[in-house]
Amino acid sequence: MNVERAVSELTELRETLAQRQQVQVSYDLATRGVIRIDGLEFPPGWETPDGSRRGAVLLDLPEEYPRYRPRVYISESMRLRGDRPPVMVPERIDGDGRWAQVDVFSADAEWNPETDDLLTIFERLQRRLRSQAATGRDSDDAVEDC
Repeated sequence: MNVERAVSELTELRETLAQRQQVQVSYDLATRGVIRIDGLEFPPGWETPDGSRRGAVLLDLPEEYPRYRPRVYISESMRLRGDRPPVMVPERIDGDGRWAQVDVFSADAEWNPETDDLLTIFERLQRRLRSQAATGRDSDDAVEDC
């Protein structure tokens, strides 16, 4: 992993998130390649069983980052209008949480390591979540609808 690049991108992501909302960002790039964002406000329509729209996101950077794109997970407790969308099959247990992967790219070819970064991933995740909430769809074209 290009840790220097990841740290630089993480700094930019943290600054961007701080301007938008109060979240807590923790990470372990040296040994695990994981970035966790807690307290993220999800779009209307998304909520936890207790009615909160705040949840967590996990970015899993591959060893070959940025050559290969990160995997994106959201807290398994998040629901869309009370139900779990089909994409949200729990796929990862990390610490005390269960995580469901959300694919923000419809194909690996869409990830360009020269121009895409952690902020790209976050912005595409936000578009995917807003699109699913607005349309109720969970398809590859949902990212492009916003």
